[in-house]
Parts: sequence; C-alpha cells; structure tokens
Amino acid sequence: QAPQCLPMLYQRDVARVVASITDAAGELASPHVSSVLHLTGPTAPCGHGLAASLSHATSTRIDFNSVTRLAAAQLLRATGELDESEVQLLLDLLELQVGVAPSDDVLTVTGVAATDVLVFFETNEAAFRPAAAA
Repeated sequence: QAPQCLPMLYQRDVARVVASITDAAGELASPHVSSVLHLTGPTAPCGHGLAASLSHATSTRIDFNSVTRLAAAQLLRATGELDESEVQLLLDLLELQVGVAPSDDVLTVTGVAATDVLVFFETNEAAFRPAAAA
C-alpha cells in the first residue's frame, strides 16, 4: 500500500487567505477572487513523518499506525464528540486530501508561506499532549 501523505492546512492560514481577498467591509476585493485556489500546507508528510513531527513537538513518543476507514470511524465515534454525519464527513475530507500535492497558493495570495506541520504541532502542542495517567 502506498504511503498516505497529506498536505495539512492550518486554519490560521485559511483565515489569512480570506483576510487577503476581502476588504475592510468584508467584500471580495482581490485579483484572486476569480481564481480557483488550491489551499494546502507547504509539505505533504506521510504518517510516520507526521508522528515524528508530533513526537518532537510534544517530547512524547508518538507512533503511526495505518488503520482502515472502518477502524478510523470507530475511533472517531468512541470520542463521543462527533455524530455519524461528522464522522463520515471528516473521513471523506481526509480521503480527498490524501495524495494531493502541496501548492503555493497560500503564499501567492498572502505573501506568507503556509504553516509547516512541525510549527503547527509546536504551536498547539498542549492540545496533542497525551493526558497524564490517573
């Protein structure tokens, strides 16, 4: 099976793009408005690369394990935080993104490169740190 690589995009990068194509009144005002934008992260790390970046950011060993869509759905349902339509939407969105090549559209529109996955994990490391054992 081919590696499952994903050019992850940080929500702050999306916000910067939206701010860049709108004016102060919230009206669309950019030469990019009529363009189809391919917004992605700057790289497309695969599972083991993501785990290594997350391990570095949290100073905690994180391993990558490939799972089937069914197993991923079961894990998402087990959180109790998503309804079935959200589980399926999340899995569908991930499936659409796997194998997509990174683009420079965030840089082109905003003048700033999209956030690297390691920077994202370092910025948000507390959210990814495993809970302390009780």
